[in-house]
Amino acid sequence: MLRGATSQATQTTAMLRHYGMSSEEIDVWEDPDQADVVDLSANELDALGTGVSIYRALEKSGVNRGRETLAEYSIESKTFSARSYIRDIHRKATGSELRRGKDNLQKEVDKKSDSLRSLVEQNFDRFVGAKSTIDQVHAQIKRDFVVRKNTAIGSAMASNDGTSVNLVDGMRETLNEAIAKGAQIFEPIVRGKVNADHLRFALSTLEQYKQHFDMPSKMLKYLDDGDDEALAKQFKIGQRLFAEARRQPTHVGGVVEQRMLDQVWSIVQKYVKQRELELLSALEDDRSDSAAVNRTCMTLLEIGVDVNPYYRAFQHGSTHLREAVIMQIEVQRVNVEMLRRQILIDTHAAAKEMRITSLQSYFLSEARDDEPQATEMADILRMWQAVEELVRSVFSSQIPRLQQVWQIYRDMTEPTRAALLPVGPNGSSKQFHSFTPDERNRARNTAENIAMIICDSILDFFMTKPITELPPIYAQAIAKRELDEQQEHNRLEAVNGAPPSPSKTHRKRVSAVPELPKLDPSTHKSSGGEFAFVPASTTALGTSTHLAKLMETLIKGANEIVGLAISSRVEESARNMLSKVRDRFVRAICELWQDDCQLLPMLETWERDYTSDERITSMPRTLYLLNSAMIDGLRRVVFCDVRGGATGSQAGSVPGTRSGSPVPSVLPAPTPKLIDNIRTQFAKNMYTTMNGFVTSIYHGQGDDVESEEKSSMAAPGSLNEPLSDADTRALILINNINRVQQQYISRLAKKLEGSLGASSSRELSDLKSMLTHHEHGVFKRFVRPRCAQLDEIIERGVAEVEYSSLPFPREVDAYVNEIILACTVVLSQVGMTVPELESRVMTATVEHVFSSVAVHLDKVKHFNLGAMLKVTTEMELLTQTLGPFLTDKAAQINDATLDRVEARTDRNLPVPGQQQDVKKILSKARKAIGAYAKVFRHQL
Repeated sequence: MLRGATSQATQTTAMLRHYGMSSEEIDVWEDPDQADVVDLSANELDALGTGVSIYRALEKSGVNRGRETLAEYSIESKTFSARSYIRDIHRKATGSELRRGKDNLQKEVDKKSDSLRSLVEQNFDRFVGAKSTIDQVHAQIKRDFVVRKNTAIGSAMASNDGTSVNLVDGMRETLNEAIAKGAQIFEPIVRGKVNADHLRFALSTLEQYKQHFDMPSKMLKYLDDGDDEALAKQFKIGQRLFAEARRQPTHVGGVVEQRMLDQVWSIVQKYVKQRELELLSALEDDRSDSAAVNRTCMTLLEIGVDVNPYYRAFQHGSTHLREAVIMQIEVQRVNVEMLRRQILIDTHAAAKEMRITSLQSYFLSEARDDEPQATEMADILRMWQAVEELVRSVFSSQIPRLQQVWQIYRDMTEPTRAALLPVGPNGSSKQFHSFTPDERNRARNTAENIAMIICDSILDFFMTKPITELPPIYAQAIAKRELDEQQEHNRLEAVNGAPPSPSKTHRKRVSAVPELPKLDPSTHKSSGGEFAFVPASTTALGTSTHLAKLMETLIKGANEIVGLAISSRVEESARNMLSKVRDRFVRAICELWQDDCQLLPMLETWERDYTSDERITSMPRTLYLLNSAMIDGLRRVVFCDVRGGATGSQAGSVPGTRSGSPVPSVLPAPTPKLIDNIRTQFAKNMYTTMNGFVTSIYHGQGDDVESEEKSSMAAPGSLNEPLSDADTRALILINNINRVQQQYISRLAKKLEGSLGASSSRELSDLKSMLTHHEHGVFKRFVRPRCAQLDEIIERGVAEVEYSSLPFPREVDAYVNEIILACTVVLSQVGMTVPELESRVMTATVEHVFSSVAVHLDKVKHFNLGAMLKVTTEMELLTQTLGPFLTDKAAQINDATLDRVEARTDRNLPVPGQQQDVKKILSKARKAIGAYAKVFRHQL
């Protein structure tokens, strides 16, 4: 009830204001000049009965042109415009809403007509009075006109009484008043009727073309909702509707209708053009996936564009991709270099110790039957992860984008694709259903260039040395940082009066640009290494594991690039990248392999390996484990088959390959040079390792075997003293080398042959010769000082005797007993340390004893008969006592010595004394050295 009363009061107020009346009950005519000016009220509601404030609706629509022009939206105003009213207030109204508004408007017009009729009835007397007055005035005018016509104008106008003039003025005033009052009453009625007719005409036009007028509101809704499919569909319908409307015959009012429809169609085209620009801009977004790009291009073809949207998408996508590839690799490269330098700085002082610890952890894990692995520092693992992320991120993020861009090319060069694309308005989009020949060439060249940039950028990272400065992508940021630093420096200097150091706040503000850690030139030459992707202080074991994973990732990415079938140049670039990176990986592993082999002697504790019956250490096993693991690691890098398979043309030809394993064809077969380099490196590393062990037994002097053999040897002191540490290690090393030669070297050679698919017989022969050479060198070095002491004993014993005037022998000289005692000491020393070498050491020692005796006796020119018997007795004693270790060579030397002595014996020389029984002399000597003889008999 309250709402109805309020609505009635509002309508009454609007009617009184329109007609310039202060109330419904008026007694006198009111001056229209004193009434309120007809204008749009802030509370005036929609004439179509929607209950919406007209003023608020105009503000919401953005119509704000001043109150003088807002009157055109008031239905009671003289300047009311039905077209503006419908366009601005009901721009989103549907046909059904406008029909309901028409009915409401008709009701309001009827109500106002009734109000005016009531007003006229209430003021009928006034209308009649006005009519009577007008008639009287009209009659008076006619009479005056007749009088003026019959009377001379000059006489009448010359009259001085002024009666005629006053009468005319009074009638004119009365007439004007009547006209004004009549216009005040009837003109609003007439104007309202005209406005209502205009509004009914506009509503009838809207009713007839309701689909046309509904279109802008629908298009706007689809724009707001982002429904491009519905927008394109509606636009297509609009093209048909407006084309049909233009073909209709012209009729009364048709020009106005056509003008209205043209304006509506221009609004529709404006909305579509706006969306077209938005969609073209969306093609520049590099975050859109292929499905979104395709939908956008389909919509653009549907609504009609002036350019090929698919080529536009290809251009923008390829441009963003090229920049993204370069940017991503450079940023990741800086990150890797920062980690590499930091590791180099942190581990410089203890790099060797860290690598030794890592190798020890590997051998310990193998001894526990765990999965063998080298323990690496957390920073080293982080750098490996950064290197892997550099490769993985490029392939995982950029190759899919390259595939997306290249798919556009494929779609636009596929003949059957055109049948699935929209033809656009009047078939205007058919020209964009495929690339032109020029667009095809440029698109293929662009895709080829991007694919080669990906391959070349990765190849450049692995092939070049570590960067020494930030790449050009940071040039602008660096310049800005330097400018900021200079400005901050100048500001603080102006404030403080002295050049200050940058504040913490300033440093934080300019730290967006990464800074490479500074390397000390005195300790880190050439930026600390040759390989930008290898951490400092790492081992060959860890490096081979990580590089094998990297090769798998590289091959996977290269396969994806080649699978796009862009061109033969791209395939060649991918293969070249893999081949060169593989060679670089092998080189890095081989260098670290050699470094690890140099560290093996430092891992030797010279403690017995009780898992073996022989007196050996863990050296043979660690040597085998390291080289075996390195051969496996190199095989994974070269052939990229963790399970033992091969790649390329090597598949099926390499022993040990598993049947049915995948063969990545994009990876070229290794070159013979690469295989030869690995085989050569293996042999070199074995030599390096053995030479390191040999030199390490004598306090790590660093001299090789040849130089040690040439150097003068100091006597080991008295033979009664225990073996020195060096001599003990020498005996153990001899046993270790023998174990390597007998058990491990052939296994390693066979493994190398099976992994690389090439014969290793030459390497095996060279390695055996090398091991024999080192073993003989160590053995000679051990025996030589002992033989030197025996030489001193023999030389002294022979030199003290005058062989030309000796009496018949009665006993054996003491120096012979010393020889036997010395040999006994040597035998006991070796037997307690390495029993396996007793026979070999004693055989060499005994041979040397007989050789030395022969050499010194050959210096004697003449022997008498007593001297000959003396020599014969002593040699017989040595033969009988050292018999267990007497070789044929030693026996031959002994026989030859006795023959030469006999040949130089002069039987004419005098022999003092009486000849004794040689057997008794020998028996007495054997009794004297009986304890020593038992030692040799026990060994026998």
